Amino acid sequence: MSKLIFDTYEFIKRLTAAGMPLEQAETLSGLQAQLIDERLATKDDLAQLEVRVDEKFSHVHKDISELRKDMGTRFELASKDTDIKLSKLKDTLVAWVIGLFLTQTSLLVGLFKLLPTSSAAV
Repeated sequence: MSKLIFDTYEFIKRLTAAGMPLEQAETLSGLQAQLIDERLATKDDLAQLEVRVDEKFSHVHKDISELRKDMGTRFELASKDTDIKLSKLKDTLVAWVIGLFLTQTSLLVGLFKLLPTSSAAV
């Protein structure tokens, strides 16, 4: 039930007391009541708006929570994938280092075999 916002009877009473004809006072009162009803927000209007805004924010909050969960899941998957790739890279790097070490050792052994051995000491 809406509360009385504009007392048309009191408005007409004051206008006629000030000398305005009753018909003009009634017309002006009706127009004033219509303007107030259409243009001004009541406490009930604001309460309804607050409820709608709260509902919208509730949906937004829910959406943000779901996005955070989804991003957390995606981050965990990306982190695991990165760990796997780093592990493979480490294995590849170790294999290369061992291969280079063996190649270097083979080259040194080959070079030592090619060096002439001198039996006479000077």
